[in-house]
Amino acid sequence: MQRQRLSSRSEFTSAGVAFYRFVSRLGFAIVRPETLTFDQQVMAFSRAKVIAGPHGAGLTNAIFAPKGCLVIDMLPETWQPFWMLRVAQVFGHDYLPTVHACDPALSKPVMLGSAIIAHSHVVKVSVDAFADLVADAVGRLENGRTDELGARSNAGC
Repeated sequence: MQRQRLSSRSEFTSAGVAFYRFVSRLGFAIVRPETLTFDQQVMAFSRAKVIAGPHGAGLTNAIFAPKGCLVIDMLPETWQPFWMLRVAQVFGHDYLPTVHACDPALSKPVMLGSAIIAHSHVVKVSVDAFADLVADAVGRLENGRTDELGARSNAGC
């Protein structure tokens, strides 16, 4: 899942292109929920075995996913994943939060009219480490070893 159109949310870099190529080879489809109608979102997520993306409203589409879906949540280090964990529990999903360090130098103001109400949380994620984590998690899911998913959630990312 990607939020490419929201410039305050993500920066699309050559590393990002490499990552999307890698996950495409794993069988992932890149979904941009903000470009889909409600019905299209329901249809896309209702077939998902794995949902991976930045923490936020887009991940709530996991409510449409079948029971047992793996949700990989990319979080800035200062955020708590309680609501997404609860969504995963209620809908019978496996949940893998991945925590990443924030880069304050890249932070941008979030505006409401002319007032700054917050600052964005820009994280730098090692594409190789995250790709390894996704491949490992998918492998564990395919082999029914979901109890081990959290063991590498923060390793090298």
